[in-house]
Amino acid sequence: CWPAWGALERAKVTGNFALCEKLLGDFVKNYEAWEKGWTSRRGFYTGYVSGQGLFHQTGDREGTEHALSPDGARPMVNSAMWAEATAISRIAARKGDVALAKRFAAKADALERRIKESLWHEGKRFFTAADTNGVHSSVCELHGYAPFYFAMPLGREYAAAWEPLMSDKGFFAPVGLTFPTRDTPGFTV
Repeated sequence: CWPAWGALERAKVTGNFALCEKLLGDFVKNYEAWEKGWTSRRGFYTGYVSGQGLFHQTGDREGTEHALSPDGARPMVNSAMWAEATAISRIAARKGDVALAKRFAAKADALERRIKESLWHEGKRFFTAADTNGVHSSVCELHGYAPFYFAMPLGREYAAAWEPLMSDKGFFAPVGLTFPTRDTPGFTV
């Protein structure tokens, strides 16, 4: 969930930033709760892992019931948290809280750098999950488009990620997009 980013995007359309500014403290508390993290009943930790500089998440907790990629650092949760930090920084700046704006801009910058360094799979030319040891998944999933969804600044070196979208070996299928690419071992239609 990305409440700060969603509220800010809405405010950009309506021109009314009052709700964003009113909820700024709640947005900060939500972000910090994600940083603190928690352990699930299955025993998997969800939250920020300072050693990797990324948020970790159970693979099937990002809106997919059966992710094929591993638990660990995933494109969706990290992109969403980048968007949250960016939005909090911008809302704080609008409100005149320079210190908070700088603090969250630094968080967003660090997270963006780690996403690009650690989740971009050069061999697949796509953003993929990395397990708890930092090893990339060989599976490309639609969540790999999350950095684009949140409008993370991505140069031309990331344009190759769009190639599988409309490929019949990629995500394109006769009845809509598949979640993993169709060339994923074991994939059946």
